[in-house]
Amino acid sequence: MSQAVLIAVGIDWDGRRQILAVEMANRESRSAWRDFLVALKARSPKGVELVVSANHAGLVAAIGEVIPEAAWQRCYVHFLRNALDHLPRKHGADCLQDLRWL
Repeated sequence: MSQAVLIAVGIDWDGRRQILAVEMANRESRSAWRDFLVALKARSPKGVELVVSANHAGLVAAIGEVIPEAAWQRCYVHFLRNALDHLPRKHGADCLQDLRWL
């Protein structure tokens, strides 16, 4: 059976990463992400300032609903991959360098 794995990783002010939560869900829906974030927020550190994620509509909506005080930023790696999907392969390497510079 296919399932989604929802994962939250936190980074403290010293740059240390910690896995905050891992949960299985039937799908990557807004409601699944909302429930995941509500449970995480109930037992997690206070003061989330920035959330970096993929530009998944359900995830972004759930973040805005559950953690409205946090700024949101699209994941840089996902941005690059999505941009490269719209280019011919022969131009990918050159454009990737330009995108990284931007």
